[in-house]
This record gives sequence, C-alpha cells and structure tokens, in this order.
Amino acid sequence: MTCTICGNTSGNTTLIAAEMMFGFRDAFTYIRCGSCGCLVLRDPPANLDKYYPRDYYSFRAVLSDGPREPWHKLTLKAFRSRHFAGRPTLLGRVLARGVKEPDFFEWLHPAGILPHHRIVDVGCGNGVLLLRMYREGYRHLHGIDAFVDRDIEYPCGVRIVKGTSDRLEGSFDFAMLHHSFEHMTEPVRVLAGVSAHVSPHGWILVRLPNADSCAFREYGAHWAQLDAPRHAILHTPKSIEIVARAAGLSVERAVYDSNEFQFWGSEQYRQGIALNDPRSYAVAPGKSLFSPETMAGFQARARELNETGDGDSVCFWLRKAGTSAPLSARQQ
Repeated sequence: MTCTICGNTSGNTTLIAAEMMFGFRDAFTYIRCGSCGCLVLRDPPANLDKYYPRDYYSFRAVLSDGPREPWHKLTLKAFRSRHFAGRPTLLGRVLARGVKEPDFFEWLHPAGILPHHRIVDVGCGNGVLLLRMYREGYRHLHGIDAFVDRDIEYPCGVRIVKGTSDRLEGSFDFAMLHHSFEHMTEPVRVLAGVSAHVSPHGWILVRLPNADSCAFREYGAHWAQLDAPRHAILHTPKSIEIVARAAGLSVERAVYDSNEFQFWGSEQYRQGIALNDPRSYAVAPGKSLFSPETMAGFQARARELNETGDGDSVCFWLRKAGTSAPLSARQQ
C-alpha cells in the first residue's frame, strides 16, 4: 500500500471506522501512513449524497437572508473591524469598546486581513461565516461549496457558488478552508488551484483535524474527527507540510484550536452513541453521559493539549513559497 501523500510504501496499516454522525454505522477502511501519519480513505463511496443530507450542519438555515445594511453602519463597523484586525485608530478603539471581538478575527488578524480585502471561503456551506463577516463591515466576500443545492445570491451581495474549487474565478487576498480540506481527495491539486486565485502576497488559511493527536492515539477508530466517510484524508502537520510544498506553498504559522468535542464525541462513539442520538450531548446535554464537571474537565484538557501542540484540530496559515512581505505590510 502506497501513501498517496508522501509515497511511503512501508509500515502502513489499516483502520476500520463506522459512520457515526447520523448513526448509519456503515464501515469504512482508512490507510494510515507509517511515515507522514495521514489517514486516507480507501474506496470512497461513488455517491456521497447519503452522507450529506439536507440537515447536515453546514447546510442548515443561515442567520438571516443576508439583507443589505445601511452604508454608514457598515462603514463604522469597518473601522471597528480594522481595530480587531490589528489596524487600530481612535475611532476604531471607541467603536470596539465594550464589544466582544468576533471569533473569526483569530484567523484574520495574523494575516492582516482588513475589510477592503477580497476573501473566498472554500467549502463554506450556506455561507454563515461570510454573512457574519459582512455584518462586521467586510465587503468583498465569496463562497464555494460542492454540496449546496444551488448557487445562492444573498441580497447583501455575498454569493455562494455550487461547485468544487475548480469553479473559482477572480483573484483574492485571503482564501479560507474551514474544516473542508479533509473532505477533498486531491489535496495538492486543490491547494495549487486555490493558490492560482490568490494574489502574490495573499494567504491561504486551512483549518482541519489533526491525525497526529492525543485524541486519535487514545480513541483510534472511535475518534470523533474521523467522521467516515465524509473525511477523505485526515492530515497531520507533516502531511500538510508535504502537500503545501508540492503546491508551491509554505506553512508560515500553525495554531492548535481543538475543543472538548474530541473527548465527549469520541467517548460517545466508543459506546455506540451517534452524534444525532437522543442520548447525545449534541442533542440533549442534560440527558447525556457527561456531567458539567466532566465537560469542564474536557475543556481544560483541550486547552492543555493545544498549548503543547497535541490537540486534534490545527489552523495553518500558508503563503506562496518565496513570498517575503506579509499582506498586512503591503496593503494598508
């Protein structure tokens, strides 16, 4: 068995995992590479419609239908967003006072992405994140997803295209792949294709599960992030380095951002409880296996693992190889 990521032929093993999000319990085989550590789904289903039903989490109802907001309101929010993104002004500081910073600035700040930059979300579902960003003053927002029913045109101007990354058009300063890259069977081709639509000093953000993590070692086939068969390739930091280099990119930064799901989800799967089961913590926390004290312990352990680089989810910032100046220094 040859690893499709690094080409290794020795020390590879197999792992059989069941579909446990919807409780189908269909069994699937992954090949684990003895060199780069990635897990590659063997014989993916020819038709994945069964595993991406209409109630799949990223297709559920969006926050609103994306109505346009008054230009002056968006302008003020853009000043506030510049403050959150690391470009403070007096007005921005005043507007940000007492306002909780939206979580997505964790991804925008390191790359200096400001409201006027062009952003695309690859694998965006119905575009909830893009609509949230629009409400914070970001104007040039686009999305693409292979499994939405059809193209979506929101009144505010946010457009979601049905299709794979091959349908990307135009140029962007920032491309995001939030837990979508692991669903893709040709990672080098995808990254190279996305990179072709990113400006010379732009950035690509990839967030995905980490197959070289404490949770995987502890739970194996019951690790909740396996998510068979939707996750075609479970990467490791080593395999991401290999894929990025093959696509002409370099990894500039990595931050571990796992949470307590790696424990409660995996514990449920180990006991045969699907994610949408009435006994699941996701459905009825009060009827689940876990007390508030247990959940607090899971949260604390997740924080510790992130700090030591052993969490089961990682966020990577990529740039084109040889790029010397960050986007934030070029476009202010």
